[in-house]
Amino acid sequence: QRADRVLQQQRQTVIRLFSLGLSIEQIATACNLSITEVKVILEQP
Repeated sequence: QRADRVLQQQRQTVIRLFSLGLSIEQIATACNLSITEVKVILEQP
């Protein structure tokens, strides 16, 4: 359950950064994710 919360927070951070106009590459670097992971998060409703 803790991991779920961390993932949820990470997802919210990715979405927030994207809404601020950061590129997928910048978000991946900031969140220590791969570009693919960021794209998957942003494709979710």
